[in-house]
Amino acid sequence: MRRMMGYEEDYHVNTWGKDALPHHWPTNGLNYTAHYPLEKVNEMMTSDEWTRATFVRDPKERALSAFLMLRPGADVDGDVVERAKRGEFTNESAWKRSASGMRWPQLPNCCKRTRGADVNWKLLCLARVHEFDGFLDAIDNGRSSFANFPSGSANSDARVRTGGEFSPDALRKSPGCFDIHWSPLSHWRLDPKFYPAINFVGHLETAQRDIRRLLDKLSPNAWEKFGASGWGRFRNESIFSSSSTVTHAQHSKEHLSRYYTNKDIERRVERIYLADYDNKHLDLKRVPIGHAEAYYENGPFLPSMGA
Repeated sequence: MRRMMGYEEDYHVNTWGKDALPHHWPTNGLNYTAHYPLEKVNEMMTSDEWTRATFVRDPKERALSAFLMLRPGADVDGDVVERAKRGEFTNESAWKRSASGMRWPQLPNCCKRTRGADVNWKLLCLARVHEFDGFLDAIDNGRSSFANFPSGSANSDARVRTGGEFSPDALRKSPGCFDIHWSPLSHWRLDPKFYPAINFVGHLETAQRDIRRLLDKLSPNAWEKFGASGWGRFRNESIFSSSSTVTHAQHSKEHLSRYYTNKDIERRVERIYLADYDNKHLDLKRVPIGHAEAYYENGPFLPSMGA
């Protein structure tokens, strides 16, 4: 978009971080809907003269990608976990030590926000979300088995600050923790009334093909002018050939079989993202693990799907 607006790109396309173009909205030169009057936004979202494009990702791969990127970098010390099970901690120092130094704050914040959680519970939660099924416990708005959560002693007298009995079930009973990295797109990306107005959907799994489709839709020569070359570290690649976004997606794909070890996990993620699967305007299908790229590249005729 910056290139189409005439900006001379002088940043590394694989750069990540809050101050890295084009991700940093205060300095990237792009305008967002919040910059326009409401009447203009309504025109953008309804007029046939506008292209309303969105890119989506297979929810199963997206959930795993968020976990791999944002999970705590180190396990909570085993001795700390055992003491927390017994409800021994009475101040925040153990929590601060365990949560400090983490690159991403999202999951520790989920543990902090859980209603009625004392420091012992927060430590157990932090240990739990280091595992993929624990991460799903934290983001799931439904009910989960919680069989593998390190539970407190049956004789523990530990109490949460609200006076309730100390129990790790608070994570299961609380609303799913919200964050745009993992929450269903249908819950935050657009006002529901605007989804029918989307007239282009691309998939991260087929980003190179779909960005060309989008540019061709905008202008007959847009691909050659803005997408076919000038990208990559040495400015000699087409767009998305080696971008950090696609590379990150490919890295997550390599871990699918390691974390999706049974159909129950797969079905659970399908339930968590039910709103996205049921949103026909997002073009998301319940594709078996590892087949999303082939499905969106070639259509639903995959042998492993029985078609």
